[in-house]
Amino acid sequence: MLLTKDDVYRVMPWYKTELTMKGYLIMSDNDIARTITLEAQNDTTHVTITMSPIGDTDTVISISVRPKAKA
Repeated sequence: MLLTKDDVYRVMPWYKTELTMKGYLIMSDNDIARTITLEAQNDTTHVTITMSPIGDTDTVISISVRPKAKA
């Protein structure tokens, strides 16, 4: 867990081949009833974050981490 924005700079030198994401606040508006999909990748990993609103106040969040296919 990265507690501050500066923590990412301490993590990156140790995990250069890992995907490092900075903290973002993602807000889902259930009134528009639309799924939000975020994707990020590096040389070895592909990450997908999907937010799907259900009902008036709930949101299902799915996080998928997959190794990238070798060419």
